[in-house]
Amino acid sequence: SNQWGGAGGSIWITCGTLSGTGTLEADANSVSQSAGGRISVVLTTPGAGFGNWESRIHAWGTGSGAPGTIYLQDGNQADGFGTLIVDSNGTSRSGYTTINGNVTEADVGNVVVRRSGKLRVAPGVDFVVRGSITNLATITCMKGSRIVLESANDCHISGAVTVDGL
Repeated sequence: SNQWGGAGGSIWITCGTLSGTGTLEADANSVSQSAGGRISVVLTTPGAGFGNWESRIHAWGTGSGAPGTIYLQDGNQADGFGTLIVDSNGTSRSGYTTINGNVTEADVGNVVVRRSGKLRVAPGVDFVVRGSITNLATITCMKGSRIVLESANDCHISGAVTVDGL
């Protein structure tokens, strides 16, 4: 019989600083077709970073399920200027992590897609990136969507971004 899963859930942490060890996981369950969850860690103390935290963070999917997202914002970054990470742990999956109309707060500072992750921007969505895009896997901007690079400083794109419908 076919089994269809859900998502890996969510972890949302807002704190002044973060230190210690441990693992944050919002992984899918072992059922095929499950997507990874969402993790957000926002540090609020000016100057606070992730250097004192020796941990692993992941939101992996299973089967053909898409990886989830990880959002990291240090104490020097304003709201919406953190880094969005899509990471599939090096496992090729057919599922895409999709930024669609249901996603709120779709503005980020930087985007990193790595280790076979796949990020897709759905039609009708403006995905605003205020810093850099590092694509070591797959980013697709679907017809009718936009990736908007918006910065007072230089924006940098590393890797290919596919635009459908041109």
